[in-house]
Amino acid sequence: MRNALIFLGVGGLAFGIYKFYMAQIEIMKQLSIRIKDVKIIEGNYQNVKLLINTIITNNSEINFTLTGYDLDLYVNGKKVSKITNSNLEEKLEGFGNESAIDFYATFSPQQFFETDLLGGILNLFDRTDIQIVGTASVKKGLFKWNKYPVDISFQLSDVLWGNDDED
Repeated sequence: MRNALIFLGVGGLAFGIYKFYMAQIEIMKQLSIRIKDVKIIEGNYQNVKLLINTIITNNSEINFTLTGYDLDLYVNGKKVSKITNSNLEEKLEGFGNESAIDFYATFSPQQFFETDLLGGILNLFDRTDIQIVGTASVKKGLFKWNKYPVDISFQLSDVLWGNDDED
């Protein structure tokens, strides 16, 4: 009888820990990611390099580490750049703490002229959609998730002139 109670207690504890971590993983899936700033680092007719500053808010109670990402940058639905980094070790503190993460994107301005993307941006400047889509790799202790989905959307005008909805 005593062994059965010990087994039941250990099983209940293990189940409780499992449920806690599963709940925290669901909260981690709802990270708040916002674009703080976009800067042109270097540019010429063949290549433009952007620095995209983001703020990530981790509302989970679990700290975790961002170890890499594989993202695509879209302007008005057209892919213009690939953003990758597989050698990252950026710790994201939990309990609503914010972390600043920088992404570098390189693209050819020629693709804006070859397609009508530049005309669309100039005509609809305040409604130009920017989207960053892909996956990120995160780890916590011995656990690692390689396909954490990332989907950030914003308007070009929000980055250039700020978003009135933010503080």
